[in-house]
Amino acid sequence: MALDQLKPEIWIPKLEVARMAKAVAVPFSNQEYTGSVSAAGDSVRISEVARPTVTTTTDGQPIGSLSHEAVQSSTLTMQIMQQSYFDVILNDSDKKQGIGKVMETISKGGAEQIANTHDVHILTVASAGVKDASSAYKVDKTNILGYIDNVVQLLYSNNVPANEELELIITPRFYTIFKQAYQTLDTNNSEILKNGVVGRYGGVTLRMSNNVVTANTGLEDLMPIRTNKAIAFVNQWTNFETLRSESAFGDVVRGHSLYQAKIVRPKEMFVMNVKYA
Repeated sequence: MALDQLKPEIWIPKLEVARMAKAVAVPFSNQEYTGSVSAAGDSVRISEVARPTVTTTTDGQPIGSLSHEAVQSSTLTMQIMQQSYFDVILNDSDKKQGIGKVMETISKGGAEQIANTHDVHILTVASAGVKDASSAYKVDKTNILGYIDNVVQLLYSNNVPANEELELIITPRFYTIFKQAYQTLDTNNSEILKNGVVGRYGGVTLRMSNNVVTANTGLEDLMPIRTNKAIAFVNQWTNFETLRSESAFGDVVRGHSLYQAKIVRPKEMFVMNVKYA
């Protein structure tokens, strides 16, 4: 395959599809600012406008001269510092052996690995959020649903609307116990038991990931439950190219991702702090 056939517009869509197919934490993050940066160290300013104050009168009189309320807002800055890349060479000797679709396989594999680094980064950032308990609590099939209910109630107490979509990212061991609890309550095998690693309970979507941060040498899980505005995630493919290697006989395919995550609405997220023994 001639290098001039490997156009970025051919390969980048395949990379993006592959990345999103593997991402768990990325899709539910606020990506409104993706595409607004071009280099490491760029900053994104995120503004939050407060809700207006409502004044109520009870005397039945017409409202006279209005006292205007100044718009209240806050701004935070997110500096884009994370970078991940892949850089792979396909030797001429491999091409001569008739290896098919190697460049596409390399690109897809690199994209999947970068997707994994995005999820690791988001879940690492999320683990620093407010925990729903000062110390880890033990979960089993008799109490696991109650703990989910409790943390949802904490979010509602923070004025998260009851109809707001929530997501909880869980570990495989938490999912096993959750499934046991739901089977105990639901003998008719509801739709939640047909969804594999993605289930729903009490208005919360559960997704499973091996990238959830652990504590206490792996004995505890720090699992975030959040709205889709709690964490902002900026991702920009700043470079993707194919070229002839200058130091070896082969073609090089490489991709670069510039990204950053930040908790921007801390009251819309809690971290479930659980243990199993």
